[in-house]
Amino acid sequence: MQSYEMNTERIANEELVAFFIPSLAGGGGEKFTLNLIRGFISRDIRVELIVNSFSGPFVNAIPKDCKVVDLKSNHFFISLFRLLKYIVRQKPYALVSSLNHANTISLIAKIVAFWSRTKLIIVTHINSSYAIKGARSLKSKLMPVFMFLTYWVADYVVGVSQGVTDDIKKSVPYLGSKLRTIYNPVISPELFEKAREPVDHPWFISKEHPV
Repeated sequence: MQSYEMNTERIANEELVAFFIPSLAGGGGEKFTLNLIRGFISRDIRVELIVNSFSGPFVNAIPKDCKVVDLKSNHFFISLFRLLKYIVRQKPYALVSSLNHANTISLIAKIVAFWSRTKLIIVTHINSSYAIKGARSLKSKLMPVFMFLTYWVADYVVGVSQGVTDDIKKSVPYLGSKLRTIYNPVISPELFEKAREPVDHPWFISKEHPV
């Protein structure tokens, strides 16, 4: 298993790592990003979170040391323009993008800003081949073609499981060493706090039920 820690020691304290997700909706991709941000902050790495829309149940879960950049747009081209503007002005060391909408914008932004030294890391959470089987829109059905045409620009493409990585490899066989499997960070201080909380469900109180 690869680890994000393999590269964090190379990042100077003054350099910035930006994370990009569409919103703070209560999904696994959003939780993954926030957990990762906490880990980077704990290593004294300066981070910023970029969102298309500053909304969702995870708004209050953002670490206090993380600055949020709200693009204030769900329109593809407006978000693309504002992300490009951010990359040119802030010059982050790396941009870590998660979820298909943000990944698509990030890949095109990297192609347009070809001179930028910002490293682009694309994180994929789902099996794309399986997802397009039930897809109704043409955009979703053409996702493998888009992946093949654009993933070359990413510095790394990360699958959160070996199955996801194997699926990416089918659509984009040329990635080689750029393709990594890095499992979701799930161990956090909050996990241990929750583990210490009392459980009041009757099954855990009554000895009649084997648990």
